Amino acid sequence: MDHPTDNNPYALLVEEMREHFRVVTEALADVQRNVRYIPEMRQDLHRLRDDVEVIKKVVVEHSHKLKELRGDLRRHEHRITRLEAA
Repeated sequence: MDHPTDNNPYALLVEEMREHFRVVTEALADVQRNVRYIPEMRQDLHRLRDDVEVIKKVVVEHSHKLKELRGDLRRHEHRITRLEAA
């Protein structure tokens, strides 16, 4: 038995258009599902930026303290060397 679209080019075109609309509708539904997460992602990004700034400040502060400690250590080693030589 023949399919109704076999002899009617317009019916075939309509079927093809329905299929394209179905694909487009599914794609839009996927986009809508993903778009709802954008505000959360934006908040997460802001939190990450804030955390990175805090981490940078702590690293800089600790590196300054480490330089001071290295200087103290050199001075102590120098004193110990002098005491041992005496």
